[in-house]
Amino acid sequence: MDYNKRKISNEVYLEYLQQLNNERLVKYKGKNIGKLFHNIKESGNYIRFGYDENSGRMKIINQFIEEHTLAPLNELAKSRKNAIKVATMINYISKEMDTELYFITLTIPNVPVDKLKEAIEDMNKKFRSITTNKKFKKYEVSYIKKIESTYNKVTNEAHPHFHFIFKCHKEDIDEFYEYLISMWLKKYPSDNRAAQDLKELDMSQPLKASQEVATYTAKSNDYLNHGYEIFKSFYLAFSSKSNLTFNGLFKELNKMYKEKQLEEYVPDEFKEAINITHIIEMRWDSEKLKYIIRVGEVENFDEINEIILPVLTL
Repeated sequence: MDYNKRKISNEVYLEYLQQLNNERLVKYKGKNIGKLFHNIKESGNYIRFGYDENSGRMKIINQFIEEHTLAPLNELAKSRKNAIKVATMINYISKEMDTELYFITLTIPNVPVDKLKEAIEDMNKKFRSITTNKKFKKYEVSYIKKIESTYNKVTNEAHPHFHFIFKCHKEDIDEFYEYLISMWLKKYPSDNRAAQDLKELDMSQPLKASQEVATYTAKSNDYLNHGYEIFKSFYLAFSSKSNLTFNGLFKELNKMYKEKQLEEYVPDEFKEAINITHIIEMRWDSEKLKYIIRVGEVENFDEINEIILPVLTL
């Protein structure tokens, strides 16, 4: 993980967000916009890890990250949390239910980037119209829906798409998928059938499977490296929406997860305790634009260990 790069991206994000605020377009529930900017500036300034020299594993002990749409450090933290949650749901279904899970992708043709917000709103509206159909309900499916978009700098177009995890009985999936695709292509007749996708999810690897819907909403390289107007289009497209939604069984599991009723189904790699032998501190140097690292043994942390452990990519 390149923490230096993430932190610098967060600084660029803040500059764009301040420009956006000059147009009164920042989506913020709080009253003090200055506090929001301050918190984004402070995000990631200090990160503390616990490290186990015997297993080579490490975990974050302390950090402050302001939660705000598309802020790179927040997107990283959020994707980690979502990956654990979705993996836990998959683990539960694998162990407690006789059903299958499938990845499905629905796309539309590329759109001008300044029309991204309208395109996503249209996709959501048309997908909702499909789900209210009696035939859709006949299949008794449940799903997780993730909205994503990429950006093509050559054509100045965005490519919005949906990633789903669907719960569906194996005997129904082929028929259901054909129905879903036929309905989607009726809504978007200029779209390419080959661009849609179906594959079975491997429930024996829940964490790996969760990545399909738990990763970025958009790559920071896409919305931060091509100027303010591109950032503005992405921010407005994603700032007023819930980009990861749960339906049916997954909605129930999401509630159970929040209430800590699924603790026994959290994947083992997140439950295993580590024996912390070292503390790693990273403090951001705003002049050098890099983290200053201290590494010390837990018992004598003030005695700095000059050997930088090979677990941080900086």
